[in-house]
Amino acid sequence: MRVIIIASLLGLAACGGSPLDGTWDGPSATTLGTTYHAEVALNGDGTLTYSLIGSGACNGTQLYTGYTWASDNVTLTFSGTPTCTGSINCGAISFNCQQAQQSTLGACDYVLTNSNDTLTTTNCSNSSLDTTWTRAK
Repeated sequence: MRVIIIASLLGLAACGGSPLDGTWDGPSATTLGTTYHAEVALNGDGTLTYSLIGSGACNGTQLYTGYTWASDNVTLTFSGTPTCTGSINCGAISFNCQQAQQSTLGACDYVLTNSNDTLTTTNCSNSSLDTTWTRAK
């Protein structure tokens, strides 16, 4: 039994796969007729993208690229110097994120549940990331 488990782990490591790989949907929040939705993609190559999507009274997407991520069995770490593109438009007002290009370092504890389809992040260095994410289908 131990040989099978070790062989499975070696196979997973050789393929570079992680149960965290994939796109994760964060909870939505509605304010003044606009629903804001966060989405994060943890790519198998160690890159991370973050999207903030507005719908309703304000529409558009702010996309942050330039992050990297790594994990062990309990901690998810992220770093990089993000580049932001896009905007969320509310009629004549546009929320542009071009000025948000600063280095970001951080870490969260995490737990995967529900057959690896639910990701709960806690004790994050940025407490706004303490939340529950669901795997995008």
